[in-house]
Amino acid sequence: MALRIEGSRSVEIAAPPTLVWQLVADVTRIGQLSPITVAARWLPPHQGPVVGARFQGTNRLPLVRRWTSVATVTDAQPGVRFAFAVGRDPARPNTLWSYDLEPTPLGCRVTERWQMVREPWIVLLYYRLVGQADRVARGVEQTLARLKAAAEAQARRDPVDPGRTP
Repeated sequence: MALRIEGSRSVEIAAPPTLVWQLVADVTRIGQLSPITVAARWLPPHQGPVVGARFQGTNRLPLVRRWTSVATVTDAQPGVRFAFAVGRDPARPNTLWSYDLEPTPLGCRVTERWQMVREPWIVLLYYRLVGQADRVARGVEQTLARLKAAAEAQARRDPVDPGRTP
């Protein structure tokens, strides 16, 4: 059953890349940003975004309601990139997600990418029935809009002093 679910969306945010990265890489905040993933928590022994850290996410969709999955951080470059592989084995993931940040004169451009690479046929059938390809794209657009609002609000509250050394 051929159904490719992959893509990317970008948004420019009036906030420094390091601040935006902190928001994206704090998976415990995903429920505030995503319309599909409602919660996530770090799994011991890690409690933050480092390569190899694992976290459990809880998602919701029509019909199946809620389910959990495990993800592993595959890239964690502050201010530059945050990426993770969903599935028990990060070498054979179900889905790959990444956030790439590029500095701009305004602040930064964030590009969120997704690629579903290995799903069981029954999951692909379900995805076809619920229009998952479009649903994911719309969800990413909502996530980026919420990320933009949160980052810009925080940047206004906590402006960076250009003379201050980080």
